[in-house]
Amino acid sequence: MIADSKLSPQSLAALARAMEDTTYAPSATIFQANKSTSAALYFVRKGSVVLTDQNKQTLTIGSGGYFGEDQLKADLGAVRLSVGSAAVTTPKSTAVAGSDGATCGVLTLSSCRQIMDTRKIGTPQTEPTTSFDKTVKM
Repeated sequence: MIADSKLSPQSLAALARAMEDTTYAPSATIFQANKSTSAALYFVRKGSVVLTDQNKQTLTIGSGGYFGEDQLKADLGAVRLSVGSAAVTTPKSTAVAGSDGATCGVLTLSSCRQIMDTRKIGTPQTEPTTSFDKTVKM
């Protein structure tokens, strides 16, 4: 996913710095299907997370995996975008920390908006658009 993003090394470094680690207790709900939540991409750093879709099918994601990528597409196609506007989405699945708990690097859509044009996430035209990108040093 990251390798195909075509983002500059400076933008990738800025996104990495914007990520915050969050630890979830065993069986803690990270987000719930059909309930509003802050849009974010999650990178499982330790432990595991179980995703359950609307058909009750489950997928366990272990250390090194990621989930929530569809949540970052909340701005896709938006005509106007206010950096300070709410970055809320309604996921189609439920994410719960595994029996061993989980530590995830969380990259919020709000943070992404500071670094890149989130209206193009997931499209071949994804490019940094802010002056912030030009000032980031690796």
